[in-house]
Amino acid sequence: MVENAKASVTRIILVYDAELSLLGSLQYLKETLSTGNEPCSLCAITHNAIFEKPAWKAGKFDIGIEINALYRNQLTPEMENEVAGDYPAVMIELSDGKILKILGREMLESCAGDPQAFVSQLQAAVSNHP
Repeated sequence: MVENAKASVTRIILVYDAELSLLGSLQYLKETLSTGNEPCSLCAITHNAIFEKPAWKAGKFDIGIEINALYRNQLTPEMENEVAGDYPAVMIELSDGKILKILGREMLESCAGDPQAFVSQLQAAVSNHP
């Protein structure tokens, strides 16, 4: 018997273009304050200065799949290879254990900080995964 069914998505992994550390937080804050722009387009989509944006909080529940957020320095070697330096990024983990990048910097920047645009892109990318 040949199975053609694709593996199902078990979780979505958001990868922020920042380091999870005190120094990383300070560097991020310095860059944000000095330029007036969020250096990470995914951060601009999901968060205000400190807290999650209400539109993102609501939208992520509509997706119906577990969502985890990681920073660059929290990735496994397999995840780093999949992202290939294209930060920020969104990956999915499949029921067979495979991890795939489905959105990269360019697609996230195109959302222009809009959580609803991001949720739409995310839902489409999850539905169309290989």
